[in-house]
Amino acid sequence: MTIGYTIDLGILEDHSLDQYWIQEDENLWFRPVRLDAIHSYYTCYWYADQNCSGGYHYHSGATHGISLSGSMVFTDINDKKISVMSHQYLYIPPGVTHKADIIVDDEGFLFYGSIEGNIIHLDENKQPQSKLDVFDYIKLAGAHYKKNKLNIADLNRIIVQ
Repeated sequence: MTIGYTIDLGILEDHSLDQYWIQEDENLWFRPVRLDAIHSYYTCYWYADQNCSGGYHYHSGATHGISLSGSMVFTDINDKKISVMSHQYLYIPPGVTHKADIIVDDEGFLFYGSIEGNIIHLDENKQPQSKLDVFDYIKLAGAHYKKNKLNIADLNRIIVQ
């Protein structure tokens, strides 16, 4: 029986990332900690080396996290803004439509979070366009590990199916 595991973040002194970081968007990478398909949630680190913005979306479940470096500005559908500074905790209730602007500091942007359920991305008319869930993250991670010839056993250790 495994009692637990640790993860080396793999952020080098020059802020470059090791091979276990998976590119999610142009300037955004994630490092999965737990991909739980049974309970439909995933826990990851996200890292950005440049300021970037995401489109409007909402989560079908709760989102919890903490900004470890850098900050985020969330804008809801009514243009109300909330800032999450470095070392602050974040909670987003299910169903709140928002977008996030990531602002890096001298150490980049590093966020640790847990997302339950789906992320529903919206189009310019605020209508559902696509979704992202734990199964998509498992596929992204699997393709990354295969492409980079990484040990799939390391990935399977954090997947719950």
